[in-house]
Amino acid sequence: MVRPLLPLLVFLLPLSLAAQYRDPDSSDSSAKGAWLTPYNPHANYHTWSLKAKVLPFELGDFGGFSTLFGVEYGITKSQSIGVDAFFEYQENSDDHVQDTAGVAHEVGNYWHSSERAVFLNYRYYFSAQRLRRKEGIVPYTVVFLRYGKLDQYYDPLYPLTSYYQNHEWDYSAGVLVGATLPWGRRMGLDVNTGVFEKEKVKDTEYLVHGAESLVRSRRPGLGVRVSVNLEWWWRR
Repeated sequence: MVRPLLPLLVFLLPLSLAAQYRDPDSSDSSAKGAWLTPYNPHANYHTWSLKAKVLPFELGDFGGFSTLFGVEYGITKSQSIGVDAFFEYQENSDDHVQDTAGVAHEVGNYWHSSERAVFLNYRYYFSAQRLRRKEGIVPYTVVFLRYGKLDQYYDPLYPLTSYYQNHEWDYSAGVLVGATLPWGRRMGLDVNTGVFEKEKVKDTEYLVHGAESLVRSRRPGLGVRVSVNLEWWWRR
C-alpha cells in the first residue's frame, strides 16, 4: 500500500493541468479554443461516460483501499441516469499484544471490514455556457438511491473490548451538487457533495466467556457524502 499523500496528489494533479489544456476542435461553441464539455444542452451531441477511482491508504497498522466504478448514460443532452458500484476494505492490528491464552505476539488483535454498495443516480447538468466555455467546468445536481452492506470482524483469539462481528444493511437517498472539472479532451475530475437520509439495520454479535449474543437494531438518520472520481466521457 502507499501513503495517503500520493493518491491525494494524483487527484489534485488534474486541477493544475486543466488550466493548460483547451480543445481547439470543440464543436459546441464558436469560440476558438473553447472547452469541449459533456452533457451540454447546447451541443450537437449526446453523452455517455465512465467513472472510476482506486484509493489505497495506510496509517501505521491501519490500511485498506476504496474503489468505485460506474457508468452514466445521457437520456437527453443535459440529463442522465447511471449506476455506480462501490467497494471499500479496511484492516487493522496492534503491536505487542497478548492473546486470550496470555501468549505475547508482536502483531495481533486483528480486525477487518468490507463494505459494498450500489448507487442509482439521476443527474441534471446546468447550461452554464460561459463557465463551460471559459473554464470547462460543468455544474450539476444529483438525486441518488443507495443500498449497501457492511461486514466487520474482530479476531476472537484476542481479548474483545467491543463486538465480535457486526453486520449492517444501509438504505439511503439523497441530493448532491457537484461539477466536472476538465482534464484533457475526454477526461475530467468529478466532484460532488450533499446530504442524504438513511436507515441502518444492524446485527451486532458479542462474545463473552465463549457465549455469543446478538443485538439487532434499526436506526434512521442523516449523513453527508463527499465523492471524488475520475471521469471519461464520449459523444454518442
